[in-house]
Amino acid sequence: MKYFHSLRSLRSQLILSHLLPLIIVLPVLGLIFITIVESQILLTNVVDDLRRTAVTVAAQAATEPIVWQDNAQAQDFIAKFRVNLQREVILLSPDGSSAAPLTTPTPSELPLLTATDLAILRTGQSLIKSQYGLIDTQAEAYAPVLDAQRIIVGIVRVTDRLGDVYQGFLRIRNLVILSLLGAFVVAIAIARWLAERTERRLQGVARAVEQVADGQTPALTPESTPREFRGVLLAVQALSDRLKSSEETRKRLLANLVHELGRPLASLQAAIHALQQGAAQDAALRDDLLHGMDDQVEHLKPLLDNLARLYKQSIGPAELQREPIGLSEWLPQILITWQAAALAKGLQWQINVPADLPFVSIDSNQMAQVIGNLVANAIQYTPAGGRVTIAAGHKLDRVWLAVEDTGSGIAPEISAHIFDPFYRGTPSQRFPQGMGLGLAIARDIARAHGGDITVQSTVGQGSRFTVDVPL
Repeated sequence: MKYFHSLRSLRSQLILSHLLPLIIVLPVLGLIFITIVESQILLTNVVDDLRRTAVTVAAQAATEPIVWQDNAQAQDFIAKFRVNLQREVILLSPDGSSAAPLTTPTPSELPLLTATDLAILRTGQSLIKSQYGLIDTQAEAYAPVLDAQRIIVGIVRVTDRLGDVYQGFLRIRNLVILSLLGAFVVAIAIARWLAERTERRLQGVARAVEQVADGQTPALTPESTPREFRGVLLAVQALSDRLKSSEETRKRLLANLVHELGRPLASLQAAIHALQQGAAQDAALRDDLLHGMDDQVEHLKPLLDNLARLYKQSIGPAELQREPIGLSEWLPQILITWQAAALAKGLQWQINVPADLPFVSIDSNQMAQVIGNLVANAIQYTPAGGRVTIAAGHKLDRVWLAVEDTGSGIAPEISAHIFDPFYRGTPSQRFPQGMGLGLAIARDIARAHGGDITVQSTVGQGSRFTVDVPL
């Protein structure tokens, strides 16, 4: 139940994560859009029209000089344009003030013309002053009235409170606000859909993990999921495969233990029973039994050694006791015992070790175990009359050691697994006996040195195992 509550909480967080950028960005974009449309498009058109109106009124005022001497004529002139234009028109003196006989505005209506503004007007250019805001919007156009000598005799100010325009602005703002609200509604729906889809995918991953925990094979379809979820699903699949492999390894370990321990223990028990029933009275029989018991114990020792090493590796890699070793002298020394075993079996024994091999930094004891394991397998699986060859060499910054035999060889389906712990072939194939730990441990030792072990084999012709380590 806590899991589903957490998913619902995750859904809310996903929805919020989808909406939060929109909540921040959309209002800002809406405000920028409104400002651009109103100030750069609509207001510009209105101001341009207002400028043309002011220039037209100024041109008309220039043809009626009487309006600059007679106040009544000025009032009639202004009234005529106010009615026709539906805008406020004021006549100002050349210095920007209002003086008789011109129209006299109230103090609040007095224009705020600076010296710079008057300098522009004296050049014959018109001037625009606008006030744009969310609450109040108005525009003023100033046009100079020039006589025949191009001397300014007055100024015409046309003011538009932009009431109709402002109502249009409000309609645009309301439309943008409604559009933003609609976008939020759509965004909420899309965010909820995306969050639920992500939640379903997470639930699929969670179910896959639960199936792995229950020992089942997860039903995964990573091809139809995004890259990130595909990585998680593939990791779960790899975890499932690894757990399955570990379970199979555990079963093989138990089966191998039963097989490898059963025979020597049964032989020991039979010898003990024979001794208890009077075989000890016969000295020759007693010696044979004791010798057989000793052989069985010797058979168990490598098994226990491999299990002990496997346990050490499971709790952490052991530190290598490295020391500089001259391979040209070291290899023949550790191969003397194996040479005797090969010759005793009737095998040809050949060592090709150059005298100028470089020194390498290795753990000599552990590396001797690697070579011994490979040579022992070569001797064991090469019939009498065959040949076992040990060769060595170096290339660039690496040294290689090879053990080659002319035995039965290894089938491809077997060579793919011979380095797996506890792997054993069928009785008709190579490696049918033992715990299946020797090569796995040898490879781990080689890799601990920064190297590896590879195998080349042909069924019926023999095998070649090569160990390479860095200088």
